[in-house]
Amino acid sequence: MSRVVFGAACCWWDRLEAAAQRDTGLPCCPHCGGLLYELEQDSWWSFARQHAEEARDERYLAFLEWLQGRCFPHVDFARRAFDDLTRAV
Repeated sequence: MSRVVFGAACCWWDRLEAAAQRDTGLPCCPHCGGLLYELEQDSWWSFARQHAEEARDERYLAFLEWLQGRCFPHVDFARRAFDDLTRAV
């Protein structure tokens, strides 16, 4: 089963293979070096869909797809960048 890794101190997420590695061997964000959590991909998207429904946020899944591989210190900064970029189009 495919795995997703995501930031403990940032909102970067991607495949495990895209993560960098600390000197200790632990996977980390390739941009800021923050440690990562890991989850099965199916669970990741299931939680994402559940959040989108509960928050009534029809753009949330598109936001997550756009966010993949991008590092922001907080999800609010990432969402603002996504909204600015996609609403301008």
